[in-house]
Amino acid sequence: MSNNYERRGISLKGSGSYLKLVISETLSAEKVWHELERIVEEAGGLLANVGLIVDFGERSVDYNFLSGFIGDFVIKYNLKINSWISKNEDTLNLLGKLALKSSQAADPSVRMNKTERKTLVLKNSLRSGQRVEHHGDVIVIGHVNDGAEILATGNISVCGKLKGLVHAGYDTGEDNVITCYSFEAKQVRLGRKLSTLQNTKSELWNKPVIISLEKDSLLMREIEI
Repeated sequence: MSNNYERRGISLKGSGSYLKLVISETLSAEKVWHELERIVEEAGGLLANVGLIVDFGERSVDYNFLSGFIGDFVIKYNLKINSWISKNEDTLNLLGKLALKSSQAADPSVRMNKTERKTLVLKNSLRSGQRVEHHGDVIVIGHVNDGAEILATGNISVCGKLKGLVHAGYDTGEDNVITCYSFEAKQVRLGRKLSTLQNTKSELWNKPVIISLEKDSLLMREIEI
C-alpha cells in the first residue's frame, strides 16, 4: 500500500518499510515546522513505525535548522531516520561533520542494511558519573559534562559542550570521527589513539571541532558552522 501526504512544499511518500520526507528549499523555516506538525497529525502513528529518509533537496541547511529539526521533530515524535539526502554541498558538508549518514542520491529505494550499526540519540545532557556504551553511532542533543563518559563503536557527535570523556571507534576506530559544537575536554580517544589537551588557551578551545584519525595520528580541526 502506498502512502502520499502533500503539504505546500513538503511531501511524504513511500511504501513498505520506509517513507521519504521531501522538504522544498523554497519553504521558510517557520512554515517547515508548521507543515511538519500537520503531517504528523494526519499520519498518526505511521511515522513511528517505519524508517524515514529525509530529503532536503537543494535547501541550504545550517546548524540551527538541523538541530531544531532533530530536537523538535525527530526526537519529539520518536522517529527513526534511515538516511539524509541533499543536493546542496553546504548541507552535505554539515551532515558529514555531524557524522549523519548522508547521500547526494535521491533514490527512494535506499534502505537500512540490517547488519548496520544503529544510531543512539540521547535527548539530554550527560551528568558527571553517567556512562553510555553503544554498538554504533551516538548523537547527544545536549552537553557531555565533566565526569561523564561515552564509549561507541561508531562516531560520536555532541551538539553542545564536550567536557567529559568520549571514546569513538573503540573496537576498530579507523574510519570514525568525533564532532562537537564546543570542545572543552582534556582528553578524547579514537580507536587505539588518545589525545590530551591540558591548555585551555588552545586555539581550538570552546570551538566546534572534528577529530579524525589520519596517518595513524589524531587530527583535530575546527568546523566552520
